[in-house]
Amino acid sequence: MSGGGRRTGLLELLIAALYRDVSTTGPGEIAGRCEAEAEDNTVLLDVRTAGEFAVSHLPGARRVDPAASPAAVVAAAGDIAGRRVVCYCAVGVRSARFAQRCEGLLLQAGAVAVHNLSGGIFRWHNEQRPLVDAQGKTERVHPYARPWDNLVVRRHLLATTPR
Repeated sequence: MSGGGRRTGLLELLIAALYRDVSTTGPGEIAGRCEAEAEDNTVLLDVRTAGEFAVSHLPGARRVDPAASPAAVVAAAGDIAGRRVVCYCAVGVRSARFAQRCEGLLLQAGAVAVHNLSGGIFRWHNEQRPLVDAQGKTERVHPYARPWDNLVVRRHLLATTPR
């Protein structure tokens, strides 16, 4: 395992310990579920900044401001009745906090489960899973902040846009 992957794994363990009451799921499980289901029953909520989302996001993800009001969260999530909701950010901290804050609200709106994507978009990217931007497929990922750059294995694909 590369240095970035090893550090991401340690960070995932720390996040799981800090947010014990937040259910987690891994990229393989989400990708597998989305491919296996004839009708996609997973709603992906990206809780990063608009700039991060513009660089790349998981296919089909909806961006939600992590500080959004309950009404704005429900509106951004759309029709979640009977569906799983998976929240993600760069590494999983912001999305764990968001999932913890909004789980009850999302369940009340009809979601069957709320999960945090373990390792966030960085792990997804490190596992070379598909990302998109407004033009279509991309391999770029937003670095979020300098200390987190080292968690991305393919650092040459870090976006060079202003942070």
